[in-house]
Amino acid sequence: MIKMKFHKYYILLFLLSMLSCQKKKYPESIVENDSVYNFAATVGNQQVSLKAGVGGYYMYSLVQQDSNNVYNFIGDLKQENCSDCRNSLRVQINDFKVSLPDVPAKIDSSLFPRTYSILSGLRNYKVQFHSQFNKPAANYEWTFGDGATSTDVNPIHFYDKAGYYPVKLKITSTGGCESIINNIEHLDDNPNRLRAYLTVTTPSATAVSYSPVVSGGKQPYTYVWNYGDGSTSGSSYHNYAIGGAYPVSVRITDADNNFVTLNYNAVTLNDPSSCAANYTVYDVTPVVNLVTAKALSKIIISWTDADGNVYTSNNDLQPASSNFEVVSVEDAGLNENNQPTKKLRLKFNCTVYNGTKALAIKNAETTICVAYK
Repeated sequence: MIKMKFHKYYILLFLLSMLSCQKKKYPESIVENDSVYNFAATVGNQQVSLKAGVGGYYMYSLVQQDSNNVYNFIGDLKQENCSDCRNSLRVQINDFKVSLPDVPAKIDSSLFPRTYSILSGLRNYKVQFHSQFNKPAANYEWTFGDGATSTDVNPIHFYDKAGYYPVKLKITSTGGCESIINNIEHLDDNPNRLRAYLTVTTPSATAVSYSPVVSGGKQPYTYVWNYGDGSTSGSSYHNYAIGGAYPVSVRITDADNNFVTLNYNAVTLNDPSSCAANYTVYDVTPVVNLVTAKALSKIIISWTDADGNVYTSNNDLQPASSNFEVVSVEDAGLNENNQPTKKLRLKFNCTVYNGTKALAIKNAETTICVAYK
């Protein structure tokens, strides 16, 4: 009899302990005890400091696809379950492209450390890349020289401004073979700028024929080849003494001494094991459609004041000094809707408007999270 009482006692303690574990717990990526999600700035003439987990504030993360089929990555720092959500911040970062409905967003190409102009979501150059690989590919890793990356086979990337960009492509085969190709891409508004890309054929077991396709500049063109085996020449045809893989480069110079340098990974026909990654820039298009540009890749800051008035940076009167910097991006686990999130550390200055009044937000620093899929 005494033994049974002890059994009942321990069973009761076990059930009580199980019930106590059912208390609601926010996902660690949304609210943390050290207030990792926060906002500090001068808004108008007031110093503002908000912290998730303090004063009932909560970091909500959201992803949505708007009427233009552009993904919006959104972070809301506001009080939990509020109706008018006074003294709250919303940051919205639009994707740079239109996506098919419910197709996962390529967040690696949309959110990365960089500085934006608040309204100039305009990407000045649209570039179409096309990869080549001589093996079945398992993985593509692009870096575009401006901080952005992609895992697409043939990505389209948008650059904010003219300049020289070191582009790198790494391809891994299904068998584990890795190959990397690097090139410097020059973007500007000169339609007659010297441009070139390579086409390659392998006429025999050890010979490779390189055919540059050149446009722009001033003819005649001159060519200096480095075949990767220690030999150089002005000829585009080369017979390798030993079959294998070789890093080839050619410097093409026009009559005005403008030049481009192309790199290429070559593999002879009698080398069945080596893999070779290469890519071609198919098209460079300046973006001139301002309406479309403003719908894509746009940063929108929204502030709701203590009276419930909503102010937004989405206004053509935004001063040229407005800026928005993504300082860092890192994974942040799942939110309350079981969606993956990114933690963003941001700095910005802008002016927000409510139709009749403007507020300057200065020296803003915030850490938020946004959802994606």
